Order: sequence, then C-alpha cells, then structure tokens
Amino acid sequence: MAALLVVITHIELIKHHLKYGRHFWSFYEGSGWETPIASVINNKAHWISPFVSTAGPIGVVFFFVLSGFLISYLLLAEKEKTGTVSLKAFYMRRILRIWPLYFLILLLGFFILPNFDFFYIPFQSESLSNHFWPNLLLYIFLVPNLAQAIYLPVPHIGQAWSIGVEEQFYILWPLLFKLGKNILKTMIYAFLFFVLIKVLFLSVDLNILSNSTEEVIKKFLAATKVECMALGALAAYVLFKKKTKILKLIYSDLAFFSALLSVPVLIYCTPAFVQDAQHLVMSISFLIIILNLSTNKKYAQFLEKKVFSFLGKISYGIYMYHFVICTVVIKSFLILDIPYNSWSQVLIYILVISLTISISWLSYEYLEKGFLRLKTTYQRVKSTS
Repeated sequence: MAALLVVITHIELIKHHLKYGRHFWSFYEGSGWETPIASVINNKAHWISPFVSTAGPIGVVFFFVLSGFLISYLLLAEKEKTGTVSLKAFYMRRILRIWPLYFLILLLGFFILPNFDFFYIPFQSESLSNHFWPNLLLYIFLVPNLAQAIYLPVPHIGQAWSIGVEEQFYILWPLLFKLGKNILKTMIYAFLFFVLIKVLFLSVDLNILSNSTEEVIKKFLAATKVECMALGALAAYVLFKKKTKILKLIYSDLAFFSALLSVPVLIYCTPAFVQDAQHLVMSISFLIIILNLSTNKKYAQFLEKKVFSFLGKISYGIYMYHFVICTVVIKSFLILDIPYNSWSQVLIYILVISLTISISWLSYEYLEKGFLRLKTTYQRVKSTS
C-alpha cells in the first residue's frame, strides 16, 4: 500500500516531466502560513495536487517507520536470545536482501537506459551526462541520497535515494544495539540527536559555509529521516517488552482510527511553515497503524490475505522497477498519440501497476529468491524481512 502511494506520485511526476496532459504536480502557492486546503479553496491548486505531491513522500516515511520497527524487533530478539548482536550476520542478511536488486537498477540507470532516446527525461538526462562519474561513484558507495542532494535525480532510478538512507541506518543501528547497555535510552537519544541535528542545520544559516555547500547539507539532512526509523524502533521496543498499558492505549479504537484520519488531515491542513516537521507526526500515526495491523487481533486479520502476502514479498521490486515502467507506458501513449482523457489516465494506472507487479514477481522468483535462500545461513532469529 505504501509502495502504491509512491507509484501514484511518480506516474503524475513522469506525466509532468513529459508534458502529457493536465499536470497535478504543483505544490500549493501563497503565504508561508497557508495550508494546502486553503490553496485548493482559493483555486491556487487542483484539489488532488496536495495528495499527488505528498503521496510518495508519505509512502517513503511509512517505509522508514516500518523498517525501524522490523529491524529493531529482530535485533531485540537476537540480543535476548544470544546475549549480543552479530554484526557480520546482520550485514550479510541486509546485503543479500538489498544489493542484488539495487545494483541491477544501478546498472540499468547508468549503463543501459541512457543509450536509448526513448528513455530521455528533460534536464535529468543532461545532468546525468554532465555528472556521470561522481554520480555513479556515490551510487556505488551507497550514498545515492547524497548524489541527489548535489545533482538532479538520475532518470528512472531516483527512488534509490531512500535505499541509501536505509543502508546508512543499517550500518549504524546494530552497532547501537550491540554497544548500548540500555536499549531504550539508546533509541531515545538517537531520535533526539537526529532531530536536534536537523533543527540546527535546517533552521540556521551557516555563514562559515558557501551557499551551495550549505544547500547540499540541508537537502541531504532533510531526506535522511533516521528519526522516523527511531520512532519505529520505539514501537518495536514497546511490543517486544510487552508494555501492556501503552499497547492497550495504542490498540484502542480511538487511537487506531485517529491515526488513520490524521493522514489526510495532515496532508491538507498542515500550514506551510511547519511542513518540514510533518513527517514526525505522521510517523507516530504510522507506528500506531503498524502495531494495530500486525499485532492487534481485532485488525490483524485484515492483511492476512494471500494477495497481501504476495504483494508484500515483491514490494521491494515494485518500489525499484515502477519508475522505469512509468516512463515506458507514458512515453508509449505519447508516441501513439493517445489523447489525454479520463479513460486514458485509468488505462495508464492499470498498465503501470499490472506491469510493475508482473516484472517484480519475475524478479523475485528468478533473481531475489536465490539470494534470500542464502540469507537464511546468517539468520539468528526467525525473520521474513
């Protein structure tokens, strides 16, 4: 579901880049105090624009919270079972899960797709050509989020910036679990540290640095949402340590439905001047949703369906392949001169989603599954992530 939000945003973003039809890709205008819904009411933006602009980022924030939750729960279980955390085993599990598809996408984005005019994206393709080697090196060394802070996104693989954030989190987090004596304090201090760093760098002008360097630092920090993962980790701690009173509050209907309702409210009603902190509030809502849908008997059955299990297995592929497929479908519509109307837009969504699922399944069956079998060699506690 989170991946689908990212797909929605990127379909509309590619339509915008290729100038196909009416563009919903526009952030609201107006004063810094104006909310998205005020812009809609004042006819400064189509009603769907705030959703389209924020759906993808919301999906990614959900990924970060979920990642922090899952990884931290497994680390807690491993430390309780073995008395420590095996860094080698942890890193090998993550490498076998993440690297094969990541480096395949890197190969496509840097060495194959740029050779075809069909995959040309205005401005981004020129940027890649002009900054090919530094971009490539940053991607190879797993800091695509830094590459994207310095240069324009690499066409068709720009979503990989979040994989960089995940990988940097994976390097840091097991070290904290291994070395920290009080895990709860470690999680809280980590959360406060990253929030403080962001507040310091994003709200203060650093006169000792050049404007371009300062802008890169701010872009890099804005995208590196480790604090969202730390909040997910706190949810894992509450669940693993069976903090009954807190769980009872989280499992209440009021908390669950308030968390669900808060997402559209935050999208449309958050004033512009606090947009940068919106992800923190959403992260709290997401951890409530995650705990309810995964462990609350009243709601957990909702996702215990074969279709969700299937989509969950291939969700990494959905995230990594969809950008290329968006371009293929929308460029094909342009070449075939298919008119822009409601039916053509529905067809674009059907084709993009169905093709993405199909290719992601093939990738899972014939590429990823082989590496996942190797991953069990380094398994310390039962895991499907």
